[in-house]
Amino acid sequence: MGGPLSLAPQKEENVITEALIRQCIQTGSPKQQPKEGGLDEREDADKAQAVTQQQQQQTISFKDIQHLAFGFRHIVEIDHLHGLVNLKKLQLDNNCLTKIKNLDHLVNLTWLDLSFNSISRLEGLSKLTKLTDLSLFSNKLERIENMQTLQELIVLSVGNNPYK
Repeated sequence: MGGPLSLAPQKEENVITEALIRQCIQTGSPKQQPKEGGLDEREDADKAQAVTQQQQQQTISFKDIQHLAFGFRHIVEIDHLHGLVNLKKLQLDNNCLTKIKNLDHLVNLTWLDLSFNSISRLEGLSKLTKLTDLSLFSNKLERIENMQTLQELIVLSVGNNPYK
């Protein structure tokens, strides 16, 4: 027979679609703490807040989205992020990315998390001149290069990479 049998569930590779974008919108509305009351009131408040957030995710215009969190989605390629002209925070951590690309139009991005992927080269960031926070922790980077245009960068996380 063939090789060893894996009992681990196979994760399907994903691409970024409008539906996935809408699932990953972070609205930033903090959880409301109920005033005096029991568990039922807290659960009702949580359910109402979840419904409101879901409605916002389905109706918000792409130009109004400021934060997307695509962590742990098995994304293999950065694409289909057009129209997100006011996006400030993008989380693409813990995916299957090998290249940084298709981000040039996200010129208002200030926070980018690409940690825990398989990126081997720093490229595709030159137009992201407003970046203040960039995480590339635990990738396959051998060199830190091509960052001359990132003059606003305050935080750079590049640990756990196989530098040469």
